[in-house]
Amino acid sequence: MSLSENLCSVSHRSARTCLREATMPWHARLEQTAFAQVPLSADVSTRDYAGHLATWFAVIAPLEERIVRCLSAAEARALAGCAWRYAPRQADLARDLAALGEPVTMPAPAVWPSHLLPTSTWTAIGAAYVLEGSRLGGQLIARHLRASLGEAVPLAYYGGGLAQWHAFLSVLELEDAMHNLEHMVSGAVEAFCGIHECVTGVSTPRAA
Repeated sequence: MSLSENLCSVSHRSARTCLREATMPWHARLEQTAFAQVPLSADVSTRDYAGHLATWFAVIAPLEERIVRCLSAAEARALAGCAWRYAPRQADLARDLAALGEPVTMPAPAVWPSHLLPTSTWTAIGAAYVLEGSRLGGQLIARHLRASLGEAVPLAYYGGGLAQWHAFLSVLELEDAMHNLEHMVSGAVEAFCGIHECVTGVSTPRAA
């Protein structure tokens, strides 16, 4: 039985449910890293927050570049009729860093393990699921940062974009999404693993 069949052996399961269940342990590993805990720490400072954003900018740069490359030639076909198009989130991070007084010159992109970058339309959509889905957790982070650093704290990255997430869900409702579920799961898991490696320097163990 293939991964997608195993994940969705119950016919009423949605692609969104299958992706969430398949990536849950990888998401949990990432959330346990010191990097992920910085913006939610009780004593987070403006400097801590700026350092976190700068690291995040460097980490997602190679991933976003590959997502855009994989989707650019396929959007008209695979995503026809969907309201969603991937909008790189580095622009939001750059705005926040500029508002925090950080240099305009952004950090050099992180070095990603090449085998963890998407290589096709549907693995790229799986990777996009990780970045677009982070908008949900970003709401909690934004509330904490406002409480800790004040209402004026810049939150272009963590404070909005839920409309983009809801638009992305239209992709998961496409008939082709279920047909390509295994590729999406692979792309999402590999994105989580790649981010984990970049922020910790430690390879994330993969399931057998």
